[in-house]
Amino acid sequence: MRTKVPSNSVDKDYLLVISNFVDQISIVHPKNIASIFITGSFARGDANDGSDIDAWCIFDRIDSSVLQSVGDIVRNLPFRYDDLEVNTQCLTVEEFRRGSFSSFLAVPIIKNEGILLYGEDLCTEEVSNDSIIETYVSILSEVLLSIRHYISVRESKDRLTHNKMKTYILKPFTFALRLERLLVTGIYPLSNVQLLHASKECECDKLIKWFLYKNEFDKAINENHNELLITLHDKVQDLIEDTIV
Repeated sequence: MRTKVPSNSVDKDYLLVISNFVDQISIVHPKNIASIFITGSFARGDANDGSDIDAWCIFDRIDSSVLQSVGDIVRNLPFRYDDLEVNTQCLTVEEFRRGSFSSFLAVPIIKNEGILLYGEDLCTEEVSNDSIIETYVSILSEVLLSIRHYISVRESKDRLTHNKMKTYILKPFTFALRLERLLVTGIYPLSNVQLLHASKECECDKLIKWFLYKNEFDKAINENHNELLITLHDKVQDLIEDTIV
């Protein structure tokens, strides 16, 4: 993992928040906390004023008192929680190494975008093509199920908000596409600008624009929301089939 938090175009002092969070965790749990790292937009240098900080705390052991103490720390950081959310996920070392909690905690993603803030770099496994493919297909499969759900229940245009589609379909798709580009080119596009440029080669730039620009998404969904879902479905299904064949 990298160790330096990149520059982000935000007005809030996120470095102060991160530093304070790490200091407090290490003070309260000096013998229990094994590792703290961040992923997501702040780790990639893509954050905006609406972004949260995705922080992972890896403990030797976890019980309710540990979780409650983390909550107390988060709620007493320099910024109000609602103004700059520290989205904290807590796992034990054993749970982390098991690798079954989230596709977004997979080795290829953590290795390429994780920022180690404290303790041991537990992500020592080498990034293999097989691990990239496995994570890529897993994420795309979850995205495909979400799209199929919306199509099969005939989700109305009014309910297919940009925020909803971004959370369950478009944002996960960006992770998958980063892995696809890593597999094909050997480069993991960290920033959204890099991803948009790289996505043109595999004809996915339209989908990335829907993720990045609400006006582009609103235009497409207002023209024909069923067609938007079908376009997403066919593209994701083709990507999976092209990979596993």
